[in-house]
Amino acid sequence: MVLALSLMVATMLLVVSWQPMLLAEYGDDDVRLNGLVLLLMSLSLAAGAACARWVHQDRPHVWGALLSMGIGLPLVLAAHGVVPLVTGLVAAEFLIGLGGVLSGAWCQLMFTDANRNSMFSAVTVVTLLGSALTTSSFGWLWDLWGIPAAVSVLAVFALVLAAAALVLTRLLPESADFTWAVRQNEDAARGRSEPSC
Repeated sequence: MVLALSLMVATMLLVVSWQPMLLAEYGDDDVRLNGLVLLLMSLSLAAGAACARWVHQDRPHVWGALLSMGIGLPLVLAAHGVVPLVTGLVAAEFLIGLGGVLSGAWCQLMFTDANRNSMFSAVTVVTLLGSALTTSSFGWLWDLWGIPAAVSVLAVFALVLAAAALVLTRLLPESADFTWAVRQNEDAARGRSEPSC
């Protein structure tokens, strides 16, 4: 849940910041640039999701968190003019695609067949709250300190959440025990289930 929240904060940061940054960088003389950049970002997102097959998928709790920690970096570098804006946007989108698939894989492995829908709904509610928090905070921070500072603060927030997810998997090793759900599904298929605590 913490990793999903981190990914949502990073994703919404990109969603709310890319057009204002593009406008500040290139002006609004040709709105076709917006469509071209959006197309590049969409292709990058798809490429990131497709590349998830080559990541060590039996450790999504590690790779998902590490990738989520890195999403904000290209955005911050682009916002401060260290890297070209479009390069930063495309790189962040690629990491969102890759990290999002791994986060989904973690959920798929952790949740049993019996409770998967309920748990995905709970994760969705939490991430929607994170989305609202990110959107409202970005506007407030932008007005207060400007776009680069707003991007930096929210990128750090997403990084802290991702780091917390990584730490929590060490403190709570059962969160990475992907055999539990398999055992529960097999028991249910045989018509018996272990008593719940």
